[in-house]
Amino acid sequence: MRRPVIILVFVLFICAFSSFGPFQPSIVQAGEDSWTQSSKGMYGGDITAIALSPSYETDRTVYAGVSVGGVFKSTNGGINWSVLNNGLPDFQLVKSLAISPNYANDHTIYVAITFDGVFKSTNRGDSWSAVNNGLTEMWVEELAISPNYSTDQTLFLGTQDGLFKSSDGGASWSTANNGLSDTNIMSIAISPDFASDQTLFAGTLTGGVFISTDGGSSWELSGLTRSSLEALAISPDFANDRTVYAGAVNEVYKSIDGGASWDQVSPAYDLVYALILSPDYTTDQTVFAGTGGGVYKSIDGAASWEQLNGGLTDLWVNTLTISRDFTHDQTIFLGTSSGSFRSTNGGASWKGIGPPYLDVEALVLSPQYVADQIIFAGTSQEGVFKSIDGGNSWNWANDGLTNFFVQALAISPDYSSDQTVFAGTFGEGVFKSIDGGATWVPANTGLTDEYGNVLNASALSISPAYTNDQTIFAGTVHGVFRSINGGASWSYAGSGNLIVNALAISPGYLSDHTIFAGIQSGGVYKSTNGGTSWAFSGLVSSDPEALVLSPGYTSDQTLFVGTDDDDVFKSTDGGASWNAVGLGDDVFALAISPDYLSDQTVVAGRGNGVYVSTNGGASWSHLDSGFNLWTRSLVVPSTNPLILLAGTSPYGVWQYAFSVLNRTWLPMIVK
Repeated sequence: MRRPVIILVFVLFICAFSSFGPFQPSIVQAGEDSWTQSSKGMYGGDITAIALSPSYETDRTVYAGVSVGGVFKSTNGGINWSVLNNGLPDFQLVKSLAISPNYANDHTIYVAITFDGVFKSTNRGDSWSAVNNGLTEMWVEELAISPNYSTDQTLFLGTQDGLFKSSDGGASWSTANNGLSDTNIMSIAISPDFASDQTLFAGTLTGGVFISTDGGSSWELSGLTRSSLEALAISPDFANDRTVYAGAVNEVYKSIDGGASWDQVSPAYDLVYALILSPDYTTDQTVFAGTGGGVYKSIDGAASWEQLNGGLTDLWVNTLTISRDFTHDQTIFLGTSSGSFRSTNGGASWKGIGPPYLDVEALVLSPQYVADQIIFAGTSQEGVFKSIDGGNSWNWANDGLTNFFVQALAISPDYSSDQTVFAGTFGEGVFKSIDGGATWVPANTGLTDEYGNVLNASALSISPAYTNDQTIFAGTVHGVFRSINGGASWSYAGSGNLIVNALAISPGYLSDHTIFAGIQSGGVYKSTNGGTSWAFSGLVSSDPEALVLSPGYTSDQTLFVGTDDDDVFKSTDGGASWNAVGLGDDVFALAISPDYLSDQTVVAGRGNGVYVSTNGGASWSHLDSGFNLWTRSLVVPSTNPLILLAGTSPYGVWQYAFSVLNRTWLPMIVK
């Protein structure tokens, strides 16, 4: 067990998403008039398992298991990923992956899922089938496959109530607990010579390490009786060197006599979760240990260790796996509680590689996007990512951030000169960067409640004349706050002691001083004096999640409000009156075309994808019904051709390119 599973969180997660249908996107091919994932370089999710193809050096295939996210696959070493959950349950607590040694021919891979047992794919993960006949315990911990699987079809499954064995590729299972005094199995290691020696090891919660030399028919306690044996690793030359490693609560142990005796071979690390040996261990004596404090490496058979965390943004290492061609490619993968990482220099440095399993809460474009192609994305798990190529690739941009739950972003209208970006977080207020996201500093003076606690910043809106007036607004759980010195200090700007979900500022703010605030369960408020005072608009009964103003607001007085509980509403008189457009509820994001005055295009992100209107909201169409992801944020980077970027939950950023500008839509929803 990598970490205790908190059932309450799992249940709440299920409840939160149950209304949106199966929690799985429909992956579509690249091209115009379709969605393509634009999340290369983004990474997130609790990565609980990683498996490499035995032919990784040629096919570059990697599988990753994500807790509550299912199985992802990459065929280019982790650069791009696709989700492979066809046939898996909707909410997958993935615990372990096991890939056939003959994968190149049989295309077989297994996944063990807590509460749901074992699933098998014989088509490289494209589809899965449950293989649980004979299993009496579904709280799975570890799945191991025989090195001679192509002939013996043998698998072992460790659960919280015993060890199970299959000799027919998972078609049936039987218990293999004879001699086990502790049946809470946390780790399994199979001898590379299993066909002849029938040897395997099992690490348990309280009983230590057990050994079987008859293929699991019977077990004996080894010389190691430590508790919480989370990790086991066996030498590739076990037949000769008899070497086995075990990771306990905070130590690594080594045996050179097949488990009869053990020596502690590490300092007191905190929580050893994973161990892996080099395929050429006999020569290079290389061992890696994944812990709650990062990665340790030994090149002398565990006589000494070096900590290697360069590039890791999360030190909680759940799993490790190594290329079979490690001697030449020096490649190793690890999974953390917030993404997977790859090293191609033997662990000297690491790079986050995905999969992009994360909630994108905010997207913001550089005002000079056409020239610089810069986009920032705020996520609820991994902070801020930045793209300098229009979303084709992303880099982590969090240096200085101490809170990675980013709910809102705002960018200076003169970004090309001042490089200023603001990030609103859940729990630690606002952070500011003046070097294009390279570094961040808190900007929270005055942004506090009556007890001095820094407020959540759920919404940000920046003055179009920021270069001159240095004005920015923050929506919090205690109303709206305003800064007139670029975030150096904040003052309360009213709207009552209410939770602010959304803010939108007039393009003509310098002269009209107009700003709108969407209040949770309170409708829309409007200020025409820069936040000094506020008044109810005509929309007072809904729960606004998104606000967007026409780029020509000063002349057309048009704005849209998306609500969680009612509909999308439109006003053409500055909020004095509103009309429902008939799209429906569950609207969490809105974006409007920069050329709205001519193309009348507005886009809405809902719990089941993206909807577009090209007639000012009179009618709407589901933009590719195969794209069914909960859309949390939207931007329109280009109008010629028309391009959309959607921040989703929980599959990162996606892009849609229209083949024809101002195309005619057959409306699905007409008011």
